[in-house]
Amino acid sequence: MRKNLHQDFIANSIEIGTSRKKSFSLATKKGDLTFVKIPIVLLSDRSLSTNAKVIWAYLRFRQGNNETAWPSQETIAAHTGISRSTISRATSALRTKGWLTVNTHYVDKRSSNSYRTHIPESALQEVWEYSKSKEGSPNY
Repeated sequence: MRKNLHQDFIANSIEIGTSRKKSFSLATKKGDLTFVKIPIVLLSDRSLSTNAKVIWAYLRFRQGNNETAWPSQETIAAHTGISRSTISRATSALRTKGWLTVNTHYVDKRSSNSYRTHIPESALQEVWEYSKSKEGSPNY
């Protein structure tokens, strides 16, 4: 059953505006679900939209072990259901807050972006200050 659901998703994952299929693994080869960790400090950041947080998590997943993700905005849109204009606004907000680095690469008058997710120093400082305020307090 799992395999069929995964195959159905792959079969229906078509890049918006094209007929190219975009592979996106929802499960491991064994059929186990695939997950991404999202820092609570990101989830609790009220200055970022929910879409920005989803895009950060998606890009973090796409980075894999090489720390860089290369999906096009069309691919991000196809896999998340978020429009390209919202993706652009969200990545801009993530960049401004230090959660994302976007590098634009040009080849033969065409451009593509690479993405690297980060946990900004300000978020680490917030976590450190929170943990210091809880020292000596029981963990609930």
